[in-house]
Amino acid sequence: MGGEERHHVGHVVRVAEPAQRSSLRERRRVQTQRTIQAHAIRPFSERGYDATTMNDVAEAAGVSPMTLYRHFPTKEDLVLIDQHGELIAERITASPPDQPLVRRIGRALVAAATALTGDGAEADRRSLLVRLRLMISTPALRARHLDDQYALNLRM
Repeated sequence: MGGEERHHVGHVVRVAEPAQRSSLRERRRVQTQRTIQAHAIRPFSERGYDATTMNDVAEAAGVSPMTLYRHFPTKEDLVLIDQHGELIAERITASPPDQPLVRRIGRALVAAATALTGDGAEADRRSLLVRLRLMISTPALRARHLDDQYALNLRM
């Protein structure tokens, strides 16, 4: 099984190679992740991030805790993982170097946000907005996000 492994603080998340992303298995994996993330939003919003357990999320999503942990090794991953960091870095690196860096970063971020919201469905946009609010308001998520961004910056 191909693919690269991305190392996050204390765990590894498998990311498929681009050629594999179109396989049925990969599409199902991505759909399962999106479904679980969508179901995680409700208990996080109602009870708060810190008061919600992984078992609460598994129950809300209708999956076993083992399935949840296979897709999201940590609770932070439920909010933060989208696997678009590398795409953003690649787009920034591939953009014309004569353009201002701010413009290059902005375009890459807009492209990633478009990818995150799928076909532009309102539910995807709301989910992204709630996840961003959670990231901003939860110290553990903010710290993890900054760690991930720092690691990404080192790779660029």
